[in-house]
Amino acid sequence: MLLNVSNKHVYFDNRIEPIRDHHRPYFLVLGGEEERAGLMARLPADTEPLSRIVDVGRVEDYQSFAHPGKELKAFSVYTDESRVVPEVSSYLFFNYGMFTAEHDIPYVQRAASDLAAQGKWVFDSHAREKELRVMAYDIETPAYEAKGTDAPIEIIGFTEFNVVFNSYHDLETEEFKFELQDIEGSWETDEIIQLQARGGEDEVKTIIEFLGFMKNAHIIAGHNILSFDNHQIYNRIKAFLEGRDGTLSTNEERFLKNFMERYTRVENFYNFGRKSTGIQFLPVSFDTYHAALRFYRFLNSFSLKEVAPFLGVKIQGREYIDSGDMGSVGWERLMLYNRHDVQEQAGITRVMLQQALPLSFVTGMPMEMLLPAGTTKIWDYMTMIRGARYKKVIPPTCRAHGVSKTILRMLKDEGINEPNKIEVKEKIIEVVRERWMSGEKPDKELQRVVKYGEEMPDWVRYPYLIVNARRSEEADEDTGYHLPGGMTIQPADVKSDFIPWWHMLVADVGAMYPTILKGKNVGADSVRLAGKGEKPDDWVWLKQISGEFLEREDIVYRPVSEMKEEDYADRGYFIGVKITDSPGLVNRAMTGILGMIFRIKDELRRRSEAGEDVESLKMMYQSLKGLRNAGTHGILVASNVSCRQFNLWGGAEITTTGQRILNDAMRELERRRMRVVYGDTDGIYVACARSACGIPEVCRAFGVEPDKGDYITDPAEVERVIDHLNERWRERLNYSGFELEKDYSDAMLFVKHKNYLIWKARDGKLKMYTKGNNFKGSDKAPIARKVLEDIMFRVLKDHLKWENEDRVRESVKRSIKRHTLDIVSRLDLSNVKLEDLILIQSVRPPSVYKSNKDGSGNVHAKRAEALEKLLGKKISAAGKFRFVVTKMPLPGIDNPSKSGVKPIDYMYPVESLSDLSNIDLEWYRE
Repeated sequence: MLLNVSNKHVYFDNRIEPIRDHHRPYFLVLGGEEERAGLMARLPADTEPLSRIVDVGRVEDYQSFAHPGKELKAFSVYTDESRVVPEVSSYLFFNYGMFTAEHDIPYVQRAASDLAAQGKWVFDSHAREKELRVMAYDIETPAYEAKGTDAPIEIIGFTEFNVVFNSYHDLETEEFKFELQDIEGSWETDEIIQLQARGGEDEVKTIIEFLGFMKNAHIIAGHNILSFDNHQIYNRIKAFLEGRDGTLSTNEERFLKNFMERYTRVENFYNFGRKSTGIQFLPVSFDTYHAALRFYRFLNSFSLKEVAPFLGVKIQGREYIDSGDMGSVGWERLMLYNRHDVQEQAGITRVMLQQALPLSFVTGMPMEMLLPAGTTKIWDYMTMIRGARYKKVIPPTCRAHGVSKTILRMLKDEGINEPNKIEVKEKIIEVVRERWMSGEKPDKELQRVVKYGEEMPDWVRYPYLIVNARRSEEADEDTGYHLPGGMTIQPADVKSDFIPWWHMLVADVGAMYPTILKGKNVGADSVRLAGKGEKPDDWVWLKQISGEFLEREDIVYRPVSEMKEEDYADRGYFIGVKITDSPGLVNRAMTGILGMIFRIKDELRRRSEAGEDVESLKMMYQSLKGLRNAGTHGILVASNVSCRQFNLWGGAEITTTGQRILNDAMRELERRRMRVVYGDTDGIYVACARSACGIPEVCRAFGVEPDKGDYITDPAEVERVIDHLNERWRERLNYSGFELEKDYSDAMLFVKHKNYLIWKARDGKLKMYTKGNNFKGSDKAPIARKVLEDIMFRVLKDHLKWENEDRVRESVKRSIKRHTLDIVSRLDLSNVKLEDLILIQSVRPPSVYKSNKDGSGNVHAKRAEALEKLLGKKISAAGKFRFVVTKMPLPGIDNPSKSGVKPIDYMYPVESLSDLSNIDLEWYRE
């Protein structure tokens, strides 16, 4: 079982080995025996960077990524250190005209993905029961406010427990199985060990004792440990080794040097574009802060004190100490605080490992790499594994939009204003080489791309399409195309708005885009433009596209008006594409994820029917479902995100097929006179009844007698049509896993696209669910949603049965107004809970907010400054605040205003409000 990889070592289940015994740094040269012989003639070399080449591999057959279906020759060039790979590859490109590839893959990713391709897979127990030792820890540094990273570590608290699992993977068949069999003990009864170095006394011995325990763990868990706890311990060890903080014995020095060399790794990672430096403790550092960011993005705060209660870890009499008070509280209180921290850490680690372990396993991605990573990075990594296994050249990572802009600017400098009239790839290579030789350093991203030669991504041939240079600089969008999203059936367009529809049946493709990707083999390495004279395998729809591209590129296209059978398309063009038969790399990875999800769903159903606990399975399912949904057209059309798989035509193939499926479903249902009332990206909504009287549970909730009801369509008939559509599209997609899943709701009321209300009756009670920002926006306090539920209960009761759609729509609107006035006028806000009045908003540092166009101060910046004064500390990073609206404005706000739905001048942090009578209850009523 491979646990992890660093740039020095490989970490197996129970041993650490030098990475040089398993892997060497390398890149590819795209060429055959002639190119290899030319390089060998120059080796061995005495001068850098050629002297850094230690070996040259044999010529092998590779598959092209940029040109699906094409085969090419390539060989590996090995270097003595990974950091010189880009330099050596550039030297071969600029000085000897050799095209190189895979020179930009960070070495740890390179090594980990190559080892995975060879079968050394993270958390694979080879179908045997395996035990992981987990340590959850937390430190206290009372002097941190004064000394920062030099503060002594005075308390280290930790606990240990085992996780038992059974897993198996087969990359050939893309079969993945993972079963979490047991998590030992409970956070409530765990033994907490607390090591003390009060006042810094015996700090070295305390840290060494702790590291002795840590070295026996597979997984080291903590909250924000990559950026803080691991950092602090790492810095203290450095201080000891450098003699800045006391003298070490020979044995202590040897132990600490060994730990730093074998068990630590410094790594930069990015979170939403912000660079951070993290310290990993190996084999695996499981940072629950990053896990919470990935799995619970909707939380208002990701601190331990917020995450733990949310996950059900609630400690009676929990001790809290502000960071600024650490140095002034009593020792016993500090010890209790640390104990509670460790207990919470043990609790949330147990929960989140149930999501993180299967996710790390199915991606093959080590946790430190996985949890902070964005979607494109995760799918790029899974692609690299398959690329290494099946010998397919992996493209460079870059922002397609940024590189296209650079290309257009560079060509314009060369006097080329119409790049579609030249062989762009050849010209780019020529210009970049000339500039390099003249001493100019071309853009780094462009260099990465250009070194691939003909294996450059195909979109570099038409940069004017990715960036429409003729648009004004002020335009929000400067792309030369418009890719439609999912098909939308607007409530107003089908006249279904503000009508209480009863007995709703939703036909929903639970994994619409992943299903299309799998069924049609869509990917950056499998879809290309069809050339003139070729018969397209399919047509993709773009609402808008450059006329120059259509007329001058070697493509096949038709205006929308010439394809009457595709009546979902309102304007634009259909572009012909070719799709290879050979499975794309993302397709292969998606196969494994879909299969694992299918098995989990089947197990969920079986265990639920048997009355067994299924919480662990539910968490596995949710984390895999998120990964599945993210790996589709989003990674293909992310032009402003650094990724390896930008392919406009692959993205368009997915969205166009989605449009076809839903349009076909809608037309089939309408042809059979069924009432389609709404549609979104992956579902069609059919109303079956005009009356609630045929739904016993709803009648029970309203206290009325049920009868036969007034059905528009027998629900069984709708189900038969959906079953027919499923068979049709399974055949068309050649994929048996396609399914329009049937889901029922007792009632729905649509306001506009993505904003509607749902009701389901259970045990004699009617529960309302809201969809969309109209009902869930951050400008709405919980009281608004609770009052809305009361209002709409009355509105539904007024319309348990209706006949005419136009008349009931007007009646519903009048009913909403009438009951709103009545309920709100009698609302006794003095009895309302404080939590029902809280508004949650994100506040950033004042300097982040731009001034208004007229030069005046930004109201949000002024609010942030006022909050800093009120709180007595700087706001250093964006964070979510809990506010209530008050009668008085924030201190220091000039000319405060209470207009609009977000009166930010009057929004007080609830924790800073000492007198609750200052809450403006009348504002909430209004």
